[in-house]
Amino acid sequence: TPQGPTEGSKRSRLLGTYAGSWPDLLDRLRSGSGPECMVILCGANPGNLGSVMRHCPLLGVTAVCVLGGLSRSVLRKTLRTSQVEKYPKREVELYLAPDSCAPAAALAELRAAGLTLAGLTAEPAKCGGATALWESDLSVPGLGFVMGADTDDSEPFPSGVAEQLDLAVTIPMLSFYDKDALNVSHTVSIVAYERWRQRSLRTAPELLDCH
Repeated sequence: TPQGPTEGSKRSRLLGTYAGSWPDLLDRLRSGSGPECMVILCGANPGNLGSVMRHCPLLGVTAVCVLGGLSRSVLRKTLRTSQVEKYPKREVELYLAPDSCAPAAALAELRAAGLTLAGLTAEPAKCGGATALWESDLSVPGLGFVMGADTDDSEPFPSGVAEQLDLAVTIPMLSFYDKDALNVSHTVSIVAYERWRQRSLRTAPELLDCH
């Protein structure tokens, strides 16, 4: 179980530099000054989390939230993979839900603060159905993309998470085996790009005529 950082520790300094405050995130969302779009991971390995943080700012996603806590070693590997120190202009905020807060409870707080939650799943039947990516309205402000645990689990989301979602979205794809699915970082890049595309068409509808 991840332990909280002690004052003056290396993890504490890392968190102070790159991780925002959970209460501050909730306050910003309530006031309407929070991130317009964020990615919410129900647990992640450092390689994928680092890749998510590296790609998000390139596609207009300004915040990443992790539910379930991060150990010092995972945080260190994540920051190295994300290259946030090497490319500081790629601004992306990292938020960690309290270790004591279950994923479903953390999502309930985000939703109550005004965030619309869109869950991404490769198994629509287990979520009561899901809408194809390009048929979903992803252009709304205050949107959170919720990703399941980055493991080969039997369920697409941790307990209680599906009940907190405002909509379920799936990326149609070819499947050759029962558990075929895209990597979390690849999924994030695809859905973030689709959101970027939809918002671009709202502000510049003439792009529809481009080939």
